[in-house]
Amino acid sequence: MRLKLFATPHLCLLTSMLSNKELMHSVFGPRVAGCRTFLVFAILAGMAYQGVQNINEQLAMKGEYNNPEQEHLFRWIVSDTKKGQY
Repeated sequence: MRLKLFATPHLCLLTSMLSNKELMHSVFGPRVAGCRTFLVFAILAGMAYQGVQNINEQLAMKGEYNNPEQEHLFRWIVSDTKKGQY
């Protein structure tokens, strides 16, 4: 999780720098600056692909919630409290 939090801002900054036409032209020249649209979409597509994989992994996790203390509390409430009181 820490790596995600570290890499996400860097990818956002990189994408915003690639979107800036003047910056790309001054740093890389006119040839690479013409490819900036392709680079932006390639980075965004890579991020989206990895994001979809992460979402699918999280949705695939199956499990059972178990909290014995809370179950004991619920049983105590049902058995030791009067009906109709709030």
